[in-house]
Amino acid sequence: MYSESDDNEIVRASLQDLSQLTNLAVYDSAWESPPPNGQMWENLITSSMPLLKKFDFCFKFWKDFNVASDITQIVSTFSTPFYLQEKCWFVQCDSHHQQLSIALLYSLPYAFECFEIITHSFDESISTSNDLNKNFYENIKTLTVDVTCKKINKRLISGNIVNLNLKFPGTSLDWIYSMTHLCQISFQNQIDMSPKNFIRLLKSTPYLHSLIAPYYILKLLTNQWKNKIVCELLSRKIQSLKICSDSCFRDYVKVDELVHIVRIFNERCQHLNITVYSRNIVAGLILRNMQHLRSLIVRLKEHGDDLMITKKWLIEQNIVYKQLDCSIVVDGNEYSFWFGRRR
Repeated sequence: MYSESDDNEIVRASLQDLSQLTNLAVYDSAWESPPPNGQMWENLITSSMPLLKKFDFCFKFWKDFNVASDITQIVSTFSTPFYLQEKCWFVQCDSHHQQLSIALLYSLPYAFECFEIITHSFDESISTSNDLNKNFYENIKTLTVDVTCKKINKRLISGNIVNLNLKFPGTSLDWIYSMTHLCQISFQNQIDMSPKNFIRLLKSTPYLHSLIAPYYILKLLTNQWKNKIVCELLSRKIQSLKICSDSCFRDYVKVDELVHIVRIFNERCQHLNITVYSRNIVAGLILRNMQHLRSLIVRLKEHGDDLMITKKWLIEQNIVYKQLDCSIVVDGNEYSFWFGRRR
């Protein structure tokens, strides 16, 4: 697995002396990589890895052309008798209809636990396999949606996916509500979902217990924290909450905003990950009110040697914290609390 485009040649060079290798998995997540070349890999395998029986791969690459035949040409390099007849190795390529975009070419069955949707329609994908009955995506546990995909491969959204990462701005994707085994949902900055659709999503995911989102997205999804149904569903379901960085505005949650989070999530939340301004907020609001926490990861905007959170300082703020069973690990301005037995 590698994420830099220059690593491609390094990886291939490292495989030249592995004559006894029988299984190989390659995951290239460097989106700026050039299109993969099946002929190059064929030559490497026949010359350096003659015993190779299983070759799983996923290549993400930059597509700066807008001609379908160009994608067909890329796939054709993985369509030689070596791949299809001798090895019975099949591939699929998903691509975006825009000229400047990311494409994904991967082996079938898909071997990795994480998968990205980068196409508006799987009807536009090109595959060297004609097997329409086999589920090639059953290994996937985490699905990332980078674009609004209207035509989904129904086998992709099987019951094996437990983590959903939504990055796209649109919300007209009815297939999302059929993913009933989700345990975690992550929203990125660009998401635009109405409270009504969010209610539908919450009600269709009975196993959901973990949520990751910027504060302003939560504010949008709850209609300024005024939608009682959304707030009640969140309060009842979410046991793990991460308020991720909001690069568009600021990187910490203000006190008046934290009040809403504490009000909604204090009853069930056991794991909280958040950035606040100062240690006083941790002692005076989070620890005092969220008494079911088993872990807390908090980053302080205001920090320094004389502003650190220690067990001694907590007791000075409130004698109640003398009974607090916890260990604190400090890494710069980040504090990780691990709680023992609480009330």
